[in-house]
Amino acid sequence: MKKTPILLCVFVTVFLASCGKTVQESSVNDALDTDSAVFYNGNIITMTEDKDGNPLTAEAFLVSGGKITAVGSKREVMASAGSGGVAEVDLEGKTVLPGFIDAHSHITAYAQTLSIAQLGQAETFDDIVDAMNAFLKENESKMEPGDWLVGFGYDNNNLPDKKHPTKEVLDRISTTIPVSITHTSGHMGVLNSKALEICGINASTPDPQGGKIGREPGSTEPDGYVEEKAFMACAAKTKIPDVSTDDLMIRAQNSYFRYGITTTQDARIFEKEFGILKSVADNGKLKIDVVGYVDLKDASALAAANRDMHNVYKNHFKIGGYKIFLDGSPQGRTAWLTEPYVPLNNSDPSYCGYPVYTDEEVEDFVRFSIGEGMSLHAHCNGDAAADQFINAFKKVVAETGAEDIFRPTMIHSQVIRPSQFEEMASVGITPSMFPAHVWYWGDVHLANLGEKRGMIVSAVNSAKKVGLKYTFHQDTPVIPPDMMETIWCAVVRITKNGVQLSEDEKVSVYDALKAVTANAAHEIWEEETKGTLEAGKTADFIVLDSNPLTVPPENLRDVKVLYTVKDGDLVFSADAGGN
Repeated sequence: MKKTPILLCVFVTVFLASCGKTVQESSVNDALDTDSAVFYNGNIITMTEDKDGNPLTAEAFLVSGGKITAVGSKREVMASAGSGGVAEVDLEGKTVLPGFIDAHSHITAYAQTLSIAQLGQAETFDDIVDAMNAFLKENESKMEPGDWLVGFGYDNNNLPDKKHPTKEVLDRISTTIPVSITHTSGHMGVLNSKALEICGINASTPDPQGGKIGREPGSTEPDGYVEEKAFMACAAKTKIPDVSTDDLMIRAQNSYFRYGITTTQDARIFEKEFGILKSVADNGKLKIDVVGYVDLKDASALAAANRDMHNVYKNHFKIGGYKIFLDGSPQGRTAWLTEPYVPLNNSDPSYCGYPVYTDEEVEDFVRFSIGEGMSLHAHCNGDAAADQFINAFKKVVAETGAEDIFRPTMIHSQVIRPSQFEEMASVGITPSMFPAHVWYWGDVHLANLGEKRGMIVSAVNSAKKVGLKYTFHQDTPVIPPDMMETIWCAVVRITKNGVQLSEDEKVSVYDALKAVTANAAHEIWEEETKGTLEAGKTADFIVLDSNPLTVPPENLRDVKVLYTVKDGDLVFSADAGGN
């Protein structure tokens, strides 16, 4: 595909500045050889500010050779284009922003979910059984001996009494085929009897460190539920029918492009994920930039063997650092808190969730990442996990005198005490936040955490007030990579039941946009090339149907991406119904 000018096909009229000749869409190829285009007559939001912190806009910008080469008034930009052929693109009042940067995602996992049963709409156990049976009927002919039947996306909070299914429920689907379903959080799931057998889980199997095996009442017999480390160990054993990985990855990246995302992540890679990304990158099918974070506990050798990819893209794929898990999910009640969850039924009133690692282990991880000069991203939902991460950096820096800690990031930062943001700022830890929790699970958090903590989940404004370069994400495949929905969540803070969570934690639309552009570029060490519309930066930008800065806040999630441009190349057009 040719660069920059192919995006001109989506606009009604193109002008060749060198001769003043109007070129209609049918002859737009005449403009392709110029490889240069000026965009004007729109709301061009550069995501830069003046010396007083006021947002700057521009009349026009010039794209040439996959780069933004000039930004300013139309006269200035046209003058910089020189005397050669240049196409003029009338934006007709549409809005332009830098391409969105997803600060935490799992693109290979998302791709895999496209080939398994989807359970996000299930409201009863029968719904789960019906959906899995329908998927089995459609795909049974493709299955070979040893293949598993896998589903993704159920949420116990949407099921009767908020209970997880059991092995008896999944045994209704099959007792001979291993069946596994994954909770929408990705932190827990359920196995049928055959899957439990394959995973070696029985009445005498102990809970692993950092995980739990569900038991039948009054017994040690497993009931099919597994969480955290216990679940992850079983998930690694699943085998699904072969589906073209390239096709799934293309479908996944097209979904990100549809939401205006031009850079994303694979935030926990092992050999399998690395192989998928390397293959699709090397064969030229990866168009979105993907930043990979290597699992530090079990796959650090990947980073050592591929040092040439550390913050250097190879065909749109680079290694950005390491990833560790320090706790679980607040909606799943496995996040590690300093104060107990609100008890459910006869549950332990002192239950606070639990850690994945000891303090000493986390300190070793921090020491190793700093020694390697690599960013360390840590999954921390609860404030106890956050304390552990912050304190590990404080201790290691005090011991070693390290002057650079390489931009560590606290992923999710959901149940955080406001004072902890001050500590993050003093240490140099970036919070990457998941504001859509407010909408998707805000009511659940109020029930699980109580009003005091539930009201301030995703406390973005607390991060802003202490000067942190916070970022946003969707943790896809937990939810779709809908960035405008995330911005809406951060700005309005309304739950599904219509509860207004703390208004003090709202941020402006502009500050929310910074989280997915300029701030996110800084998180991944790309502030010199991405995140703003400035001369010299990569031509990653999007065109929206309306201006997020002027639409009523309640309508933000209805703002649509019309076009997504990556490296000056059109990768999504709403007019074409996709890519």
